[in-house]
Amino acid sequence: MSGDYGKEEFKKVTVGTAEETWVIKTDKINPPELKKLTVTYTLTPQSVQHCLSYNNLEFKDVTEESKTEKKTFKPFQSLDDAHPTLYLGFDKKIEKGPISIFFSLEEQEFPDADMPKVEWYYYSQDNKWIRLDVLDDTRDLTRAGAVAFTVPSDSAKTSIFGDDRCWLKAVDIKNKFQTHAPEVKGIYLNTTAAIQAERIEDEIIGSSDGTANQSFEFVKNPVIEEELRVNEKGTLLEEEKEKLIAEMGEDSVLEKQDENGKTTEVWVRWQAVEDFFDSEPTSRHYVVDRAAGAVTFGNGIDGMVPPVGKDSIKAAYQVGGRKEGNVDASEISTLKTAIPFVDRVTNPEAAGGGADEELLEDAMERGPWVVKHRNRAVTAEDFEWLARQASREVVRVKCVSAEAGSITVIIVPMNEEDEPAPTLELRKVVDAYLSERCSPVISLRVEGPEYIEVSVRADVFPTSMDMAPLAEKEALKQLKEFLHPLTGGEEGKGWEFGRLVCHSDIYALLEAITEIDHVEQVTVTMVRAAQGKRTVVTPETWIPGGLICSGEHTINVQFKGAG
Repeated sequence: MSGDYGKEEFKKVTVGTAEETWVIKTDKINPPELKKLTVTYTLTPQSVQHCLSYNNLEFKDVTEESKTEKKTFKPFQSLDDAHPTLYLGFDKKIEKGPISIFFSLEEQEFPDADMPKVEWYYYSQDNKWIRLDVLDDTRDLTRAGAVAFTVPSDSAKTSIFGDDRCWLKAVDIKNKFQTHAPEVKGIYLNTTAAIQAERIEDEIIGSSDGTANQSFEFVKNPVIEEELRVNEKGTLLEEEKEKLIAEMGEDSVLEKQDENGKTTEVWVRWQAVEDFFDSEPTSRHYVVDRAAGAVTFGNGIDGMVPPVGKDSIKAAYQVGGRKEGNVDASEISTLKTAIPFVDRVTNPEAAGGGADEELLEDAMERGPWVVKHRNRAVTAEDFEWLARQASREVVRVKCVSAEAGSITVIIVPMNEEDEPAPTLELRKVVDAYLSERCSPVISLRVEGPEYIEVSVRADVFPTSMDMAPLAEKEALKQLKEFLHPLTGGEEGKGWEFGRLVCHSDIYALLEAITEIDHVEQVTVTMVRAAQGKRTVVTPETWIPGGLICSGEHTINVQFKGAG
């Protein structure tokens, strides 16, 4: 009827000097522990007209059992699943795959040794569950992504949860989701990856005059990807044609004929290279500057010169991207061209991966590292610089190694959110780029940072009573800006991984505010929120991939002589 089960207590720990003091929360809460609960009851026979049991969303008529003295029934029944299971029911038979389902999930972090293992099954005409092969981009339902599959023709309907449907199920066979179940924001059928770009076909970009080092420009830029062809009618030998087709495929040489069957054009696909250093006189190579939308051909010694011809060079390419392509969720709602059986479209998650062109000073900083790593990821620094090279959207990178043969690359995109997190598409871009440039035996993961909330509590003394409201408002505003992971800090360039906030930083920040006379009693608390738990972090328990962000702040306005 009174009292409580204890209260939270706080203690101070001095680190280094007396000025650096960390506040640590200690739990002194002792709730009662129930070891056994017994329910006793007395049965008074009644005349029952109807009796229904309701389990797993399904009703069952047990009226007859309830009326008969010798008969029994179980009022509460669980499913037969021995593991955490997700069921998906379809009102019609799933045919004409592959089917792609997008799972919008909150990303969960698991050590490699404790990763969940999800197996998929479908219900068959033999009245049993059969294993279903899927392409799983969700990493066993631990992050947002698509699951694609084709259901065999022997799938059948069955009644589960009171619905007669064609059922699929995903089973966590390691039982990892018993304590950390996936947080599902949405499940979307009929999904596909899309790129914010305009496709331009067969654009004539120039005529070759046979001179060395010719350059041509696309009509639009920046170019995302391109396919360039040169008309080599009259110069392409039959043995060259056969060799090209054998090496590059049937579509590497396209011939056009007139109504009489006479060949009028022979369009040969050329290849893009980084430079002409390894190109031979017969190499059909070109160098492309996609940001400027320009291509350059060889000089006849380092790279072949395109044969002379009018309108002899054409391109099919995609143009677009940039930062404005990173639209918010549900912002795409219009079909530019009609597609059969498609009524409407939308994007369930925000787009990502688009970035503006590289600045000159950034290129000058990156240049020496390109010479050093030579586009191969070996050291931690190589992984970090190549991750930046993969996308201009990446502004902060940290490479950590949890165990031998396992590399985790933590990336932070440039945006104005309090806790900037990379989109699924950006992680895919960086992952694909790094995977091509590192050893295939390395287990590579690309993730967002784990944020450490930094909360400040301070007693501030305003210059006058009239300045008190402004002092509190300005203090909260500047603390939030100062602790932003990308735009905070003393120089406004953000915080590096592992960089701690010192008390002296907070004192200097607050006492520089015009409305504040001086500051006393500053405490800084750092909290890590992981897997549903919030724990206090100290310099000794800091995590390698931790990056600070602004938490909740308390500004106590005091007055001289008060208290």
